[in-house]
Amino acid sequence: MWAIGCIMGELTDGQPLYPGESEIDQLYVIQKVMGPLTPEQTELFLRNPRFVGLKFPDMSRPETLEKRYVGKVTKKALSFMKGLLQMDPSKRMQAHEALQHSYLDGLREEYEAQIQVRVGCVELKFMLMKMCGWQNGWMMD
Repeated sequence: MWAIGCIMGELTDGQPLYPGESEIDQLYVIQKVMGPLTPEQTELFLRNPRFVGLKFPDMSRPETLEKRYVGKVTKKALSFMKGLLQMDPSKRMQAHEALQHSYLDGLREEYEAQIQVRVGCVELKFMLMKMCGWQNGWMMD
């Protein structure tokens, strides 16, 4: 879900949302926009031998997605993106929640209508086959 939010951001303005040049830089850039890591993420970071002795600057005043995308996306789009990009994975929108988000309302109805048509066509095909005496590809006597 996080990756979908990142791609959505890049598609909006043509720029990577978090353009880090290394793992540590990537974490810094993410925090610059989203705020500090969660306590669990911070603990994992501090226990990682590759990052021993490294610390991040104060990230209590992030740039925010709102500032970055003001005037570029609708409120629904921003809400959708923010749900996908929650720093805490347990608070991040899950796939079934994303599919129900109001940002996808028009698209969801269009897709559901197409599915209805396809199902209707398949049902009609089988009904016609039965009426004509066909079953499992064979003509019935």
